[in-house]
Amino acid sequence: MAKMNVSARAVDMLGRQQIAGIPTAIHELFKNAHDAYAKNVEIDYFRSENILVLRDDGIGMTESDFTSKWLTIGTSSKLGVNRKSHFIPKGMKERKLMGEKGIGRLAIAAVGRQVLVLTRAEREDKLHEMVVALVHWSFFEAPDISLSDINIPIRKLPDGKLPDQKLIASMVKEVKENVLSIESFPDDIKNTILSDLELLDFSAQTILDDLPGSDSLRGKGRGTHFIITPTDETLNLDIDSETKDKGSKLKRILVGFLNSFNDVDIDLKTQFRDHKDEGEPKEIIGQAFFDKKEIESADHLIEGTFDEYGQFSGTVSVYGNKPQSHVISWDNRFSQPTRCGEFKIKFAYVQGEPSESLVPLDDYLELKQKLLRYGGLYLYKDGIRVLPYGSPDFDFLEFERKRTKRASTAFFSYRLIFGAIEITHDGNRELVEKAGREGLRENLAYKQFIDILGNFFDKLAADYFRDSSENDKFWEIKSRLKFEADKKREAIKRRNKSIKGKKEIFENQISKFFDQLEDKSITKKLSEIKSEVLDKIDNAGSSWSKEDKLLFAVELNDLFKSRYNQLLSDIKISKPNVGLSNVTTELWFEYLAAKDRLINEIIEVDKFEIDSSISNYVKNNDLSFTRRNRVKSELDSDNKLLNKTVNDFRKEFNNGIVKLEEVLKENSRLKATELSQTISNISAEFNKTPLDELDEKDAKKVTSDWSKTIHDAYDDANDHFMKLKESLDIVINEISSGNSSSIELLVAVESENENFKETLSQYYEYAQLGMTIGIIQHEFNHVVDDIKSNIIHLRSWGNSNPDLKILYSNIANSFSHLEGYLKQFSPINRRLNRRKEIISGKNISDYIERVFYEKFDKDNITLSVLDGFYKKEMEIYPSSIYPVFINLVDNALYWLKFHGVGDATITLDGDENSFYISNNGKGIKLEDSLQIFDFGFSKKDDGRGMGLFISKQTLNRENYDISLQKAGRDISPCFIISPLAEG
Repeated sequence: MAKMNVSARAVDMLGRQQIAGIPTAIHELFKNAHDAYAKNVEIDYFRSENILVLRDDGIGMTESDFTSKWLTIGTSSKLGVNRKSHFIPKGMKERKLMGEKGIGRLAIAAVGRQVLVLTRAEREDKLHEMVVALVHWSFFEAPDISLSDINIPIRKLPDGKLPDQKLIASMVKEVKENVLSIESFPDDIKNTILSDLELLDFSAQTILDDLPGSDSLRGKGRGTHFIITPTDETLNLDIDSETKDKGSKLKRILVGFLNSFNDVDIDLKTQFRDHKDEGEPKEIIGQAFFDKKEIESADHLIEGTFDEYGQFSGTVSVYGNKPQSHVISWDNRFSQPTRCGEFKIKFAYVQGEPSESLVPLDDYLELKQKLLRYGGLYLYKDGIRVLPYGSPDFDFLEFERKRTKRASTAFFSYRLIFGAIEITHDGNRELVEKAGREGLRENLAYKQFIDILGNFFDKLAADYFRDSSENDKFWEIKSRLKFEADKKREAIKRRNKSIKGKKEIFENQISKFFDQLEDKSITKKLSEIKSEVLDKIDNAGSSWSKEDKLLFAVELNDLFKSRYNQLLSDIKISKPNVGLSNVTTELWFEYLAAKDRLINEIIEVDKFEIDSSISNYVKNNDLSFTRRNRVKSELDSDNKLLNKTVNDFRKEFNNGIVKLEEVLKENSRLKATELSQTISNISAEFNKTPLDELDEKDAKKVTSDWSKTIHDAYDDANDHFMKLKESLDIVINEISSGNSSSIELLVAVESENENFKETLSQYYEYAQLGMTIGIIQHEFNHVVDDIKSNIIHLRSWGNSNPDLKILYSNIANSFSHLEGYLKQFSPINRRLNRRKEIISGKNISDYIERVFYEKFDKDNITLSVLDGFYKKEMEIYPSSIYPVFINLVDNALYWLKFHGVGDATITLDGDENSFYISNNGKGIKLEDSLQIFDFGFSKKDDGRGMGLFISKQTLNRENYDISLQKAGRDISPCFIISPLAEG
């Protein structure tokens, strides 16, 4: 009789090859921790060491459990009648067991090919001894090898002790012997195993001692720990694949492990800490998912139950209104209970545009960002997530395809929905997960399940979210929001149109002024006036009578005054009452300063000279046209001009008042006519409608519609007239009080908006640059990891080959030197170190020396560090302070070289409160000192204007500030870093 044999490769085929990827594998291990009644399941991933530690504080495994269950494929320990745990810890409630196929433990192979298992069990009688095992999954990849050929080293430790280096070495030796004893073992797999075993040169205590969180195996602790090394090379990609609009693959799978959309009575916390460098680890999945507050604050909330016949019964809340009871039927042709069984649903929905949503704008933007990353309809079985439902790229109900096909009726978008469908193992036995955790099996129960949900969403949209829906609350509120948004947009559009011309004229006037200043046309006009006056004086007839000479002097003075006033008028620019950008505002201030210099230094000088020439003519000819006469003449002329200006404005105001009255009357007439027409239409319909012949329901609907139409028309008219009245009240109050606060407020808001747009444009440019650098850094890190991994693999070859060992040693030392050099720049990246440290001036000066020593030497610039700087200390994030000094020193190096300063020196000093960074180069002009910390301001030829702005912002967040001690072209620059002044 023939017998069936099982190859070792069956383990790999049933385990690693069945799992979709590392995130899915970790999800399976989280489920195992849940089944073990753990309260915490934590992962710590050490990138540089290529080690991942997964720990839970569950009930652990006895030696018998480990050998007869964990090392046995397809056990029935969680199947059918065995689904109840044999031991429930004291004080904990029973949990529904998730695993039932007996292959979830094989998921570890997807994370990494070698694992050290530490487990300690608690049972009714006692705490058991710790069980330690070493498994290399590459054994199960080899062809022509039987399971009986593979030995798994197992050890037991008493009293909660952790395995030391010696014990692990003995297990490594046992695995090596096992590998070498199998003659048919392929060389490539054999070499991989031998190389990986070299990585286990540590004690478990060394690995576990400094881990954050719980340390569950020490003393009287219990639970299971997996130390996995090396990890699969795709793990970094799964973590680092996050973008602005999409969560990383790891996050998308691991967030929402427990159902946070409803109160789930499962005390289990999941964590994944990424130890990317020497600083604080980054928690990846802790606070990423939705909470109940976000669900309840969304625009629409729907929850209820589908019974065993597929009929929905629940509540619908539209735009935060009181939930309404609602029933949705499903066409159950055979009137038989469904195969999928009863299940529940609860989900929230957010409108696609902020203008259509009642969620506050800040909350809306944050929620929309989270929806892009984690939005979707999740599936939970007994409170635990079923994969891959909920992932943004798994639209299993085809919402988006339906919207593309029939956009007018398919309301729901998968990208705007977040919520949960809840099933149970006992109530939905035929909704069974696939072995590879790629969804539910597509059997009859699943097809009914999908059909019921598709029918539900179609009918829900028809009942509530279409313009033809009987329940029109959604369209009523949406229409009102749209109307308000359209009015705002139209008002902004009108305002922008009205001010666009004013802005363009204003900017053109300033541009023209500086052009005239550049080509000296203003001073040419002044010279022409001066020459004309002096020529007329020189050519005046000496034989004229006194009366003719007096008339000549008066006319000449009037001519000069007229030309002079015209010149001042030509260079005078009035600032319009519109919002201006930072650039235009700076141009305005530059214009004011330039105009004042022009008037004071040139125009007034020439005016004095012309006045003096006229006075001398009057004096030399003994005329009675004194300076007093001339001043009086000028005042009379100014008075006439002022009176003319006032009269012109009065005429404009009177015309404006007449026009305003006409507009108000016409506006009121049109609105009154509109209201009257509405009432007439209702009256006409009333006269045509045989109310007594209608049944009570229809009659009630007709009268209700009439009443609503009248009330809506009244509300619209009332709002219209109230806004007119409020506008008039504002104008009257401001004119009567001499205060124009509303126009000033409008201009201030517009200016702020212009500045925001300007800054946003600049930020976008730098964000693009940052993204490019991020991509380069991302790829570079992978290259470094690959080099490091290959050097580690080379070590095992070097140990057995003396010549190769020398080569290995040289490569390893060179790479270590390169890596150490690159890590000098790690503080520049804020993400690399998130722990505050006591940083001394000595630390900072050493850092500056390491970064710039070549520049100091090449440009012959001295770095002078005084004792006060060495002694000064501050508690701050390294990533917040080092870049500030790098920027200041880099700027100093540039300007010292630019100006060719002899004996160039950069000096670092300090006292009890502050750091001082100075150099002996040229100072900073007063007008520049007012802008050096502004975004985008730079005097360098290739400057971007970011450094000092970012430095100041960063220091301010840490309650420090940076300032220039004193401005002035002849004052050597000195920057001060000190605690931020309170208040």
